[in-house]
Amino acid sequence: MKAEKQAVTEQDAPTEPTSDRVQPQAAAVPYRYENGKLKVMIVTSRRTGRWVFPKGSMGKATEWDAAAQEAYEETGVSGAIDREPLGRYMSLKVRGTEAWNVDVALYPLKIKKFHKKFPEKAQRKRKLVSIKRARKMLSQPEMGDLVKALAKRVGKGR
Repeated sequence: MKAEKQAVTEQDAPTEPTSDRVQPQAAAVPYRYENGKLKVMIVTSRRTGRWVFPKGSMGKATEWDAAAQEAYEETGVSGAIDREPLGRYMSLKVRGTEAWNVDVALYPLKIKKFHKKFPEKAQRKRKLVSIKRARKMLSQPEMGDLVKALAKRVGKGR
């Protein structure tokens, strides 16, 4: 007789890494100016509904190409991706009783097009918000700090 898997509840999920594994990922910080004000696109994660930047694994792509692809798949935007990251942050990835660190590189992506159809449209919510609002909504403080770096890099109204 097979042993039945027990469901892991959120309160049972690990809050610290259970292994030394560190997974590299790439994220986009999609942005545009509206009426001279810098705005960024954030998206909900599929599993928890927290507000994040679109991110994912790279496969064989460069970090910046992977970031641009994740932006399209998760938010339905495309544009010009910067090849220099704003910075990096560490995140904890939890799957069942396993947890490991994820090293995320964030790349600015200047939005040029909003697509009506995109792969994860039915699975996520997306929002174009001010820098101040993004810093309050994002699930990790490190992401908010990197949004400030975006404002410094892209300047006013470019």
